[in-house]
Amino acid sequence: MKVGIIGAGLSGLAAARELVAHGHEVVVIEKSRGVGGRLATRRVEGTVVDHGAPVIDAADGTELRAMIDGLSNADVIRLAADTVAYRSGATRLAKQMAEGLDVILGVRIAAVRATRTGFELAGEQGNTHGVVDAVIVSAPAPQAADL
Repeated sequence: MKVGIIGAGLSGLAAARELVAHGHEVVVIEKSRGVGGRLATRRVEGTVVDHGAPVIDAADGTELRAMIDGLSNADVIRLAADTVAYRSGATRLAKQMAEGLDVILGVRIAAVRATRTGFELAGEQGNTHGVVDAVIVSAPAPQAADL
């Protein structure tokens, strides 16, 4: 089964990884130029500034913690038993989660149209970005409302 995921925030990337782990073909489409969704890292005068979530609270035994521990590297700062941050910025987690996935950046899906064989993903310019068997919309509600 081929699944189209609209939105490359943490939820969209987690869904994609889970689906790929279960043998599905997945394409993630993100309107921004990078992954992470509302989790964003900026550099201001050489300083890392995180927007959205400067730290990630992930308790032991949770799926998120297992994912962080499985992806972690020397960039991780353990602030407390359940809290981590990334030296290079919080988007590092999203970038690690996106590794190995088919992620298309800079494309805003404006319409999802049912076809005889699945669902067509159409961009703002009317371009088709493929037909998939299923669609997951992980974009925030205000952006998803147009679909």
